[in-house]
Amino acid sequence: MSNYKLVVCDVDGTLIPPASYQATGPSESVIKTVSKVQQKGVIVSIATARSLERVEDLVKILNIQAPIILDNGARIYHCGEKRYLTELFLPEEIARSIITRLSTFHDKVVFVDQKGRHEYKPDKYLSLKNVVKIIILHVTPEKAEAIYKNFKNTPDILVAKSISGHNPTAESVHITSAASGKDIALLEIARFLNLNTKEIIGIGDSYNDLDFLKVCGLKVAMGNSVEEVKKIADYIAPSYEHDGVADVLEKFILNEESPPSR
Repeated sequence: MSNYKLVVCDVDGTLIPPASYQATGPSESVIKTVSKVQQKGVIVSIATARSLERVEDLVKILNIQAPIILDNGARIYHCGEKRYLTELFLPEEIARSIITRLSTFHDKVVFVDQKGRHEYKPDKYLSLKNVVKIIILHVTPEKAEAIYKNFKNTPDILVAKSISGHNPTAESVHITSAASGKDIALLEIARFLNLNTKEIIGIGDSYNDLDFLKVCGLKVAMGNSVEEVKKIADYIAPSYEHDGVADVLEKFILNEESPPSR
């Protein structure tokens, strides 16, 4: 029996190519391996910056019944029970201030609330109640870094970057409640499932995966990961193009290999 009871995978750049509009399924190899792992009694989940409507197909294809981490940790959704376990919102005055500041970068600003996803229009008044996250999508790494630095010391928020495209490389910036984060959400899920974090395998590739991977008993970086993720990893898997998630599941769960020593 594997020592690991939960596998948590990032989505973009881990299970699928980054920047897919709707998260479709990964490769047949990954789908089959996930099914074998689930049949063995190991829980499979995801941790993503995407909202529910953008991973619903993926959840169905992988037959995920467990709680999943959405919106960079601002939401936890229980797939089996079809309900949110937690939702964290930005206070309206903070959301409006953040959007005003983001507008100075002259990029499209998108926000997500309980009703869905909206593009902010400065000439049109929009309610900013119950905002889950605010996003700048698909900008150059240089622009993403400038936005990140501008906001990283702002109180009451969490700002994170993620890879959202290749050839050319594009990045997105996500702003959520300071009480959110993939790591905080994962600890909540571990408590909900009554698991020790040593029993968790985390798999990711991007900047917003760093903190949640540090929580996991086995930290896995994809071959296409940013260097910061590779530096903290216990194991570097093949890239998403080469079914890295299937490699991890076969090696450490189905074949029960011991993790490499650091």
